[in-house]
Amino acid sequence: MSTTYFKVHIRDVTASNVLNKKVCCVHDEGRGREEEGRNRQRLTLHSQGKIPDLHLKLAWDKEFKTVETEAGKVDGSGRISWDKTFGKGGVVFKYETKFANQLESKKFVIECWEKNFFSHDFIGKAELDLHTIATGPRKIKMIVKKGDGMPGGNLDVELEMMHSTYVKIELANVQVDLSRKKGFSMQYFCSLTSTRAKSIASHMPPPMRWQSLDSITIFASLEELCESFVVFEFSREESVLAVAQLPLVNILARMEEYREDTGYKFAVAVREFDQRRGERVIGSISGDVALRSLPFFSQLSEDAMLDDSGNVLGGHRLLPFSPLPAVLGSSGLKLPPRFSKEQLKKKEAPEESVENALAAGRSVLPVSEASLVL
Repeated sequence: MSTTYFKVHIRDVTASNVLNKKVCCVHDEGRGREEEGRNRQRLTLHSQGKIPDLHLKLAWDKEFKTVETEAGKVDGSGRISWDKTFGKGGVVFKYETKFANQLESKKFVIECWEKNFFSHDFIGKAELDLHTIATGPRKIKMIVKKGDGMPGGNLDVELEMMHSTYVKIELANVQVDLSRKKGFSMQYFCSLTSTRAKSIASHMPPPMRWQSLDSITIFASLEELCESFVVFEFSREESVLAVAQLPLVNILARMEEYREDTGYKFAVAVREFDQRRGERVIGSISGDVALRSLPFFSQLSEDAMLDDSGNVLGGHRLLPFSPLPAVLGSSGLKLPPRFSKEQLKKKEAPEESVENALAAGRSVLPVSEASLVL
């Protein structure tokens, strides 16, 4: 059974109404009144931000990753934050599991504790299954439940859980045709990494054809892939003359159903960048592109939120095949994808052939919207 990797980033956790809900446990009846007075004094000081002694214990999939915060800081509105733990980039780690099909049974648990000179008291805990996190909003409202199941306060959590795989990008049947009939060398790479693939040198004038090129392997999430390009650089005498970019989102957005491997034909314009003449099309590059071992899970867009009743408010799924949290599946509510084949068509300019653009010396489409030939 293969291992599934997630990049987890707990950006922030804040609490409200937690200390107000605490029920003090007094074990010595003879000291009951004295202890009750101390607790009342501590709660008053808490509301003034003078004795912030609420600690959190975070547990991701039991003991895979545990974090214990420092004492919280209370602001004027009574909201508690933990700047030392979350204020400098939050908590970041890589989560590995061989049971990604059982994320519904795995939990992210946050326990609330009051620790000070007088006591070490459990207040309550909040929890959420990892499937809802991996497919749902990044902003989550959670209810702290006390030992008796009654509400004991509220937590506001911001976190990312990005499913990442080692994606292989394969290029085949590649043809380059440039208006300048001179020899050139070509480098290609993914914009997500600075590592260049081996240069392909050509000592003959274009058009040039390659049955296959060396593959590119990157560790990435679907969201990162949607923002990435395969970049082709054309050089002569160590000087870059022109560039072509193939947006990977143009491949992913056309997938109606998830497939671990997918491939399409592509054709994009090659553009020269000249300080005097500006950007203009000087040729094209076409071929077959395949993506292997794609990630499956992706979260909803930044504007989505999971409220404390378990309802998803607003947002978009990333792609047409992106899985949804169970709460949406059971309710039948559908969220539109952020990227889809229909949306890409709306963004495309009126079609014009590369040949016509070459004759006129102008660009067909902005680089970021170069279309695939399907």
